[in-house]
Amino acid sequence: MPYVAELRDVVKAFDGNQALKGVSFRIPGGCIAGLVGPNGAGKTTTLRVIVGAPARDYGSVEVFGEDPWVNPRLVRSLTGYLPEAPKLPPVKVAHLLGHVARLKGVEDIRKEVVRVARLARITQVLDSKASSLSAGWRQRVALAVALLGNVTLSHTH
Repeated sequence: MPYVAELRDVVKAFDGNQALKGVSFRIPGGCIAGLVGPNGAGKTTTLRVIVGAPARDYGSVEVFGEDPWVNPRLVRSLTGYLPEAPKLPPVKVAHLLGHVARLKGVEDIRKEVVRVARLARITQVLDSKASSLSAGWRQRVALAVALLGNVTLSHTH
């Protein structure tokens, strides 16, 4: 079984500033992993590189054995990313969830939206504009977005 994520010698720079300098690690299936370090250590950049935005400058990244830039749709369908301070668009929460579900290739979109809304306990805000919600509700909506689709820690294909 491939690793959930495997990074080898990953380098990423922004405006000449190296955010990641040869990062290498593996996350085996069935494991809960965390990134710990001081502000500016590259934790958020590492997570964003794993899900394919932004692209790494050097090195290799595999998620469930797939390169997120060679097979981005599959990688995004298997992963969820929850940013620390989610920025949500000015659309109804249900519309946002449905749109992301479509992008992830979910077959029964309505059923999936209901499933993640219940998991994240956001059913009462499905008709609310996502960008107008309080910080706590926005965080829950972002969690629901991250949970959409076939997100798993033990997927094999």
